[in-house]
Amino acid sequence: MRDQLFIRFGVLPAVAAEGEAHHVSWLRVTRSGPVEGVRRGPLQEAATVAGGYQVIVLVPGSDVLLTAVAVPSQNRQRIARAVPFALEEKLGSEIEQLHFALGAHGQDNQIATAVVDRTRMSAWLEHLRAAGLQPDIVVAETLALPFKPETWFVLNEALGATVRTGPQSGLAVDSENLDVLLTMAVAEAADNKPDQIHIIDCTANPLLLADMRAAEPELEITREVYKDEPLFLLARGFDEKQAINLLQGDYSLREQIGKLWRPWRTAIALLSAWLILQGGMAVAEVSRLNRQAQELQPQIEQIYRKAFPATGTRKLVNPRV
Repeated sequence: MRDQLFIRFGVLPAVAAEGEAHHVSWLRVTRSGPVEGVRRGPLQEAATVAGGYQVIVLVPGSDVLLTAVAVPSQNRQRIARAVPFALEEKLGSEIEQLHFALGAHGQDNQIATAVVDRTRMSAWLEHLRAAGLQPDIVVAETLALPFKPETWFVLNEALGATVRTGPQSGLAVDSENLDVLLTMAVAEAADNKPDQIHIIDCTANPLLLADMRAAEPELEITREVYKDEPLFLLARGFDEKQAINLLQGDYSLREQIGKLWRPWRTAIALLSAWLILQGGMAVAEVSRLNRQAQELQPQIEQIYRKAFPATGTRKLVNPRV
């Protein structure tokens, strides 16, 4: 396993001043365990310790919709083209404004999908680029919560709650509405209902889930008070095999590198043409000089024999010497 640098983004402000540093929390994890604990500050500070690490960026679950859709195909490219149209009726925005990242195949041709607004995605990457960071993985923090079959994990924080309901599924909501929405989610899960909901409380206001307890009396609800930084929990729960990396399609690493090179293509093409031309001219000049040297050889021998007639008809090995 590579050493990992986890960077957790907070909620981006609707309007940020130009050049404003975006503050994050970060944690370095090696094979021996976490290094130095969780740090907080501007992205530029996180960038200073990123060398040699796999950079994993955790973005707010409230900004990423995790869903699934049935697509009767095994071809990844066809699925990528079909998914936006298959989900169009469920989404409140035009599909052109959204970015779709594909996850794993499930039962009945269901494919897990992460959906995020392109403006938001571009803003994250712009902040990272401005700090000199190139992420390897960008994933909703929802999918970094612990996962266990038949158990839903709820991370309760001051700004809201994040719920992981499956290997590549979950939701994020404000704590006040969590009880109602979680009750609805369990009801809609039908045969895939959890046996347990485990609450990880990071605030002084515990989740009571009264509606859930009334609607699902057989469902076990457990709770723990978590006093460490939530990023420790997310770093431990992260599994790259179960993550839906948002760096796909237009935001893939190959495409990002292509965007950096694109403005230089004309200059590089002109430089290449110039080098080829110069190389061709150099080859032609060498060829011309070789021919000239061959033409001068008989003249050199003739002058030599005239200067040294005693040589007679003896073979001259190197008249220049």
